[in-house]
Amino acid sequence: MSLEKLVPIGEKYNLNEQAVRAIMAFLSKLKKQNVITAPLMSRKTSIPFSKVETILPELVNEGILTYFIVVACENPDIDDGQAEHYQHFNSLKDYVRFLGATPCPVCDCGYPFGKSARIGYKIAR
Repeated sequence: MSLEKLVPIGEKYNLNEQAVRAIMAFLSKLKKQNVITAPLMSRKTSIPFSKVETILPELVNEGILTYFIVVACENPDIDDGQAEHYQHFNSLKDYVRFLGATPCPVCDCGYPFGKSARIGYKIAR
């Protein structure tokens, strides 16, 4: 990854050169399968969490990262022996379409997915 792609993002969010270099160093150490979250990136780069939350989508727009959405089943009656289960989405379009009124396809509980969505990011290499 080149510094040139990060400089405009740094300028847009008033990041100093040290912060831009911290982002570049953080991202360059990652493997394709590593999951990036806002708390992780904030901790590793010392950039405030609120700023990282706005920077991550910019990195997606620049083609540096991709994103995915993970949503947990909200069935309150899951037994202790039954594993929690999730749905994964690679686009917002698929996620919104699924949320229409789709009950859980794993346990067929009838509860909709949705309130517990989490977004993760990965290197787009």
